[in-house]
Amino acid sequence: MWRNQQRISNFNTPGLIQSLVITSDPQYPWTDCTDGRPFETCGSSNLSPCSTCSQSTCPEDQSKKEQRSEALILQQYSNINMYTDTVQDASVLINGDMTAFGHDDIWNPQWRKIKEFLGFLKRPYYFGLGNHDIQNNLNDCANNGCFKNSLENLISHVQGHRLPSSQFDYRTEPGDTHWGFPVTRHLGSFAYAVNFGAICSIQLQNFPTMEARAEPSLTNHNEFHIFENFDWVKNQLETAKRNGKIIIINVHQHDMLYDQYKYLFQQYGVAAIFAGHLHTRFGYQTSFNGIPVFLSGGASQRTYLILEQFSDRLNIYSVTCNDWSSRKLERSIRVPIF
Repeated sequence: MWRNQQRISNFNTPGLIQSLVITSDPQYPWTDCTDGRPFETCGSSNLSPCSTCSQSTCPEDQSKKEQRSEALILQQYSNINMYTDTVQDASVLINGDMTAFGHDDIWNPQWRKIKEFLGFLKRPYYFGLGNHDIQNNLNDCANNGCFKNSLENLISHVQGHRLPSSQFDYRTEPGDTHWGFPVTRHLGSFAYAVNFGAICSIQLQNFPTMEARAEPSLTNHNEFHIFENFDWVKNQLETAKRNGKIIIINVHQHDMLYDQYKYLFQQYGVAAIFAGHLHTRFGYQTSFNGIPVFLSGGASQRTYLILEQFSDRLNIYSVTCNDWSSRKLERSIRVPIF
């Protein structure tokens, strides 16, 4: 459907092959007020930054937080659409913290609302999960429903893209019965790989060594178990390298990538690592064994990243104030790596 959208013709970068818009932390409902740090004003905007204060001195009520979070997310997605209208081939990557806690009930429909907002994007999107989706809520939500909500939505999302099964580290198997009901076990690291032309993107979710389990309950007979699968990641890297792909890594918490992964990524010539989690930090941050690491900030701070692929390089830009036209070149990465 997005291919039929009218495109702006006044932006034509010679040699541009494709673009990936890389975002994170829509985290509905979350705002700059929740961050405790107002976003940068950057001149005119239909949104004003939060008053400079802490949550203890001027907390938002739930209704105001929901309205403000929705406005921030939709403003960002509108600006992303404005950018992708100018390029032929583009997709959107979202590196975790889709929700503030994984709720999805009539009183707090966080997943229903974020999926509604995602529908506003004109181009295909691919999301991962973060600590607010599958870590902070573990054993802290009735029957682990919030944790299960997040994984069920992720499974549906990834399977909706009809990737080869080998590119999604997930499987099911029958479990024991629970109060007489059959149990389905959902197992894996839940990482997945997507090929965007010459680019292979590997989504490692919150972080690749995460271990978590939710048992069946009376309200949800499914069992979920997240665990590390180093061999799966290595196999994806081997396949991508063998096929001459430019490899990028997407993860929520970059500081949870331990040395064995940093060495592995170096061994297979990963071009760049992209992460979220830290709302007030964006752009180039550091390097792991020579691999540049970029953070996208978050919707609450009105920041994101753009990757533009050319035949000989990847240009990585940071966007502030939800204004792609004022983007800043962070790094130009020569490709191929080998």
